[in-house]
Formats: sequence, structure tokens, C-alpha cells
Amino acid sequence: MKIAYFVPDYTKPGGIERYVRQLARGLAERADIHVFTGVVPEDEPSKIVFHKVPMMRKPFFMQLFTFSHNVTNMILRSEPEFDILHNQGANARIQDVITAHSCHAAWVAHSRGIGIKEQVKKTLNPLHHVLLANEKYNYYPGRYKKIIAVSQNVKDELVRYHNLPSDDITALIPGVDISEFSPDKCSSIRNECRKRFGLTPEDKVVLLVANEFRRKGVGEAITALSLIGDSALKLYVVGEGDNGYYKLLARRCGVDKQVRFVNQTNRIVEYYSSADIFVLPTKYEPTGLVVLEAMACGLPVIISRVAGTSFLVKNENGLVLEDAYDSHELAAKIKALVYNNAVRESARRLSREKVVKYEWQNIVEDTYKIYVEAYEMKKRNSR
Repeated sequence: MKIAYFVPDYTKPGGIERYVRQLARGLAERADIHVFTGVVPEDEPSKIVFHKVPMMRKPFFMQLFTFSHNVTNMILRSEPEFDILHNQGANARIQDVITAHSCHAAWVAHSRGIGIKEQVKKTLNPLHHVLLANEKYNYYPGRYKKIIAVSQNVKDELVRYHNLPSDDITALIPGVDISEFSPDKCSSIRNECRKRFGLTPEDKVVLLVANEFRRKGVGEAITALSLIGDSALKLYVVGEGDNGYYKLLARRCGVDKQVRFVNQTNRIVEYYSSADIFVLPTKYEPTGLVVLEAMACGLPVIISRVAGTSFLVKNENGLVLEDAYDSHELAAKIKALVYNNAVRESARRLSREKVVKYEWQNIVEDTYKIYVEAYEMKKRNSR
């Protein structure tokens, strides 16, 4: 089977990029894998064929627009044809299989409830118009064979906002590398990493991994830290974002010496290893790959009920936030995990157990079955 993937920057450490890499690598031994990308890596397996797609780098919305336009034209001109074109949401306007990593129409609708400032930002930012236009075009019966939604939440949103038949969509959460993210690996490097990060044995670390600070609840996490009032409690925020406002908020709350911002990194395991618990008080989250990674590392998790992976979090391995905007609720749940060693250690073991079945090889196999179904549909339609 000849399979093509589309992703603007194959090398980035983001969730969509990791998803494409895992599928491409997992199928490279039994399929002819081609990746269309604006950034070609230097160290990928030789069995994967890369095609450089020209695109503008800045402004960001033009990167998506030019990549989408150019990759679509490249595919239309390609010979011979591919058996499966696997698009990631709005990355192109041609596909057999689409993975919906989110439903942008749902996020825009949700953001209107946050306030007038968010409404104005969504209206003025051209990126949202590009995403919405591509979504509207792609999620239309006849323009795809199969859709993969990264959670049941996303599947429900696609049905609601794009009027798609539920039977066209398979809810399949992304996988996790259970060897890369493991309690044994984390334990082996924990003391070294904590020492390098300047942490003492008495310090307790709350980890939050996110790129969109407002949506992912960084402000609520900082406020919760101030409500707890323990100088030995540290908050690590790992990811890309404008942190100026949040540094000011930390100073105003008197916890600036307890909060550390870390740029997005390919060495994220070191931060999982150093942490005691993981939090994601997100207001909207299609799935939450970082939640799977944290749980695979054996971390107790606090996550908003709206997140696509919240079904994995129960009282025995973490806690679910009912209100992502409520810093008092978040503070209470942090205290319940951080200051109870017996509960925390039990949660570590159970977190790992809940995600093992989502190891990447299982997800790759399930995805390949969807490819086979889509390919059979293509053959029937071409007769």
C-alpha cells in the first residue's frame, strides 16, 4: 500500500507531528510511506520518502494557507496515484482519511463564551478563517472515505458542527510510547534531573505541559499555587507561549519564585521524571497527548472533565476538575495528591496500567485497518 501523509513541519515536537511520525515509522516496514512536509528531517529511516513542500514561514496563517494550497496541487500532479492520502485536519484539501485532531468550529464557538476579547481575536486573526474554511471544505460527505477523531469528544463535535454521519467517524485516541515514557526510565533519571533543575528533596513539583497558556489553564494553575501557600511547591510550565502576562501574575500572587517557564523541548521525559503530579486545567482539549505521556510515566493526573482523555482519569489514579476556571477546586485537588504519599504512590501505579493498551503499535494497527477499509471504498467507487 502506498500511503501519503501531509504535515507542515514533520520535525516539530508537537502532538500532530508526533502522531504522523509514529504512524509513518510504524508502517514503514510494510507500506510505501511518503511524507509531504515543509521541513524535511535529516535523520529519519531511509524507507520513508520525503517530499519538500514550498510554503511561507511567516506570518503563521500564511504557512498553513500556502502549505495547504501547494501540497494539494502536488498530490493532484503526482504519478502514480497514492492508495491512501492521510490528511491531518486542515493541512490540505484532498484526502482519503482525515484525522481530526480537533474541531476548530467547536473551539471558536466555545471561545465566544470566554469573553469579548476572545471573540475579537478570533474575528481578526486570519488563521481561524483559514482553518474554518478548510474544515468546512474537507468535512463534507464525498470528500473523504474515513475520518479518525482523536477522542469521542471530537467525534461528537464533528457530528454537531459539520452534520457528519456518525458512522463515517472512528474515535481513536493517539498512542503513547510506553518504552520512552515509563516509570522505570523516569525513576532512573529522577534524582539527576531534579538536581540539575535546582530542586531540593523537599520540593514538590506540579507539571503543566501546554502551548496555549490561556486555554490550557496556566493562569488558574498559578492562582491555585498561591492559594496553597507552600514555598516548597513548584509549578513547571513547559511549552511555547507568551508568558509575560503569566510571569506578572505570578509576581502579583507572590509565587514568582515557585513558577518556572520552560520552552518546548524534545527532552520532555526529564520533566515528567522530576514531577510529582501532572495538571491540565484546560478549558477545551480535544484529546491531550501529554496526559497519556504523564500517565505512562506513572504520574497522578488532574485534568478538566472537558478533555478528551478525561475518561482515563478516575479517583484512584488522579482527579477530574469539574470547573476548569475554578482555582480553588484545582488547589484542593493538588493538595489532595501532593500531600498524601500513600494516595500519590497508588495513583502512580494505576496511571500506568490505564494507558498501556494505548501503546503506539496498537494504534498503528487500528489505523491500518481503517486504511484498508478506505482503500476498498476507493476501489468500489472507481468501478
